[in-house]
Amino acid sequence: MSCTGITAINNIAAGCVYAGITIPGHDCGNPSGSGHDIANNVAHSGSRNGIISFPDPARSSSGTCYEGSGLVTYKNNENGVIGFFGTKEFILSDVLSIESLKGVTPMIGRDTDLISRSELKDSKIYGSSEIEETKCSSSMGYMIPQIVSAGKPVHITMPSGLPMYKIMGNANFVSTAHVTNV
Repeated sequence: MSCTGITAINNIAAGCVYAGITIPGHDCGNPSGSGHDIANNVAHSGSRNGIISFPDPARSSSGTCYEGSGLVTYKNNENGVIGFFGTKEFILSDVLSIESLKGVTPMIGRDTDLISRSELKDSKIYGSSEIEETKCSSSMGYMIPQIVSAGKPVHITMPSGLPMYKIMGNANFVSTAHVTNV
């Protein structure tokens, strides 16, 4: 099933159990070329993830590269923004993440040993210096991406698959992760 022409503008998702917003990415480098009208959405105070960005199944180019951009999230108990899906290249750009426990996590899971690339660029990550001591050791603004042989489904149905950032595959050692202008 593919959905086209999605419109999601000026929404706030708060206190969601799994994810505040789950949205398809767009073609890399072309935010207006997604066929969707998605902008100015905020996810906050979620039990797990703020925003999940996934490859758009309606776009064949998503298997090569997809991008999530213009994403705003804060105070989520796990990831502010995450992706962990099959593609060669995953880019997150123009992200604002504030005080989410695991921050921004651009991961790739694909069944191949080919070179993959993950990038976070042109984004802002903020945290508080006064964080609860019990959470201090596990807090991060940016989780170093893992690029492994198996990703996750958009909607995880088995408890063993949670949390989304949990690794369940062999590492890919020929891939790279880039952080630019963050």
